[in-house]
Amino acid sequence: MATKTIESVSIGVKLDGNNFPVWSRLMRIAIGGRELLDHIEGDAEPPKKDDPKFKSWQAADYVVFSWMIQNMEQRLVLQFAQHQTAASMWRSLQTMFGARKDPLQIYDLEDRTNKLVQGNDTLEAYWAELQNLWVRMDIHKPCPYTCCDEGPKIYQAETQIKRLHQFLSGVNVKYDGLRRELLKEDPTPDAETALGILKQGRAVSASGGSRKL
Repeated sequence: MATKTIESVSIGVKLDGNNFPVWSRLMRIAIGGRELLDHIEGDAEPPKKDDPKFKSWQAADYVVFSWMIQNMEQRLVLQFAQHQTAASMWRSLQTMFGARKDPLQIYDLEDRTNKLVQGNDTLEAYWAELQNLWVRMDIHKPCPYTCCDEGPKIYQAETQIKRLHQFLSGVNVKYDGLRRELLKEDPTPDAETALGILKQGRAVSASGGSRKL
């Protein structure tokens, strides 16, 4: 009987106890991309041991478990490998390293984000710093809507517009023309699309041309 090879997954960073926000996001993407996110975040109980589906579920759970172990520093492997399921280990990691809602932290992140400007940085460096602040904000300030399916969509749309404004308000004055045009667009582009347009506009301007939206 052939032995089934378990796929290895590397997300590019090892969990070290200080980088859980980034690590957990990358881990969720890796697991979710393989349609196994229920093994760490699902609400349903695993099948009973006498259920015909149990062996298949357990095999998938061991795979998810191994992916998390593969992306931890050795000292953390020794600490968390005793858990029986992937979900149990994931909850333990969240308890140990996850961020808790902190109004002062949220205020600080909002203040830093609203005051951040490009200055002497490249457009790419300014964007990277904004992205870092937004990721941390998402961790400390989850979606407040829980009453209906439309709530998260509303929150996402509100956040998209807010982040577009934050991004455009901090770029250098040489982008004023493109900034005004972007704010007139309907539908409103997201911040990442605006970044691409500004980068293209910079490249066109450098070659002596002009951009039309």
